Amino acid sequence: MNNNEIKKMKEFYQNELDRSVDGLDYLYVSLSMIDNGIFNNKEWIKDIFLLAVQKINNSEECLAALDSITKRDCFDDKTWTRKLFSLAFKTLDGTFSLNTLADYIAEERYLGDKKWAKDIYNLAYEYADGGWEMIILAASVQKYLNDFNFSQEILQKAKNLFESKEDFNFIYEVYFDDNEQSSH
Repeated sequence: MNNNEIKKMKEFYQNELDRSVDGLDYLYVSLSMIDNGIFNNKEWIKDIFLLAVQKINNSEECLAALDSITKRDCFDDKTWTRKLFSLAFKTLDGTFSLNTLADYIAEERYLGDKKWAKDIYNLAYEYADGGWEMIILAASVQKYLNDFNFSQEILQKAKNLFESKEDFNFIYEVYFDDNEQSSH
C-alpha cells in the first residue's frame, strides 16, 4: 500500500470508530482492521480492543469479545495482555465467566500467570453453586494449574450437589479424559 492508500484506509476506520456506539461496535471495527491484513497498525488495533472491552457491560458480550480477540495474534506484549484481562475481570461475573478468564490468564500463549489464574479460580469456586459448573472448574484447575488437590476439593463439593452418583459420573466423564490422573 502506498501512503495515500494507507491514509484513506485509516480515515475509513476512523469514521467507523466515530460512528461506534458500544463495545461490540468497537470490537467489530478492530477485528475488521486486523483481519483484512492490509492495514496492520497493531498498536492502534490493540488500543481499540481495550476500548471495546472497557465499553462492554455484560459477561456474555465480554466473553464473546475475549474469544474473538484471543483468536488473533496480538499477545506479544504481556503488559497489554494483563491490561486487557484486567478490564475484562471488572465486567465478568459468575463461575463460568471467571473460569474462562482464568483459563486465558493461565494459558502460556496469552499470559501464563498461574498465580493470578488461581486467584480467579478461587473466586469462581466461591460463586459456584452447581455441580456441573464445579466439574468444569475442577477440569480447568487440573488442566491449567496442574493442581490436583484443589481440583479434588472442587470435585468433592460437586459430588454432593448431584442427585445421584451416576449423574456426577456422566458429567465428570465429559470433562475428564480416562487418561487424567483424577480419582473421583
